Amino acid sequence: MIGRELVEAQTECANPKSGTFLAWTASLGYTTTAVYRFVHIHETFGAKELGRSAQIFSNFAPTALALLAQPSTPESARIETS
Repeated sequence: MIGRELVEAQTECANPKSGTFLAWTASLGYTTTAVYRFVHIHETFGAKELGRSAQIFSNFAPTALALLAQPSTPESARIETS
């Protein structure tokens, strides 16, 4: 998932708050909102990327995953999707 790769890239940046990471992602055509949406999806569902769960989540549109990853989404909704 792109979120995992973005988290790894952000970790590689010496000082993520310097703007280097966001400048790099902008050069790839991603908005700040999109970048953090992908990161949040990874943080919410990243542990489920292995095995059968990866196949399940690959069937979801990124916007559906973003909605499921929102803090306002009940945990019960997330559990039913996995």
